[in-house]
Amino acid sequence: MSQRTRNMIDALKAALRTRDVFEAQDKVKAVLADAELRTWATQDEVERARNEYGSDDVAIDDDAESSITAPAGVWVQAWVWLDDEDGS
Repeated sequence: MSQRTRNMIDALKAALRTRDVFEAQDKVKAVLADAELRTWATQDEVERARNEYGSDDVAIDDDAESSITAPAGVWVQAWVWLDDEDGS
């Protein structure tokens, strides 16, 4: 289960536990606002991200999330490799 899904479930549980309907609405709205900005990257976006940034140290999953923040582009989720601090 993704962190986003866990956050949605937690917000809905919190909303159900509260007796204040406005507080419940605020919790659900906050999670939905975040979810509306995120979606799954298209295959074209994944391929473009891999072509531009993919390397031995940067990996982009087939099911990467994306976040549209401006009309000029999109953020695509990637994994970045970090060596151990001691160099091993």
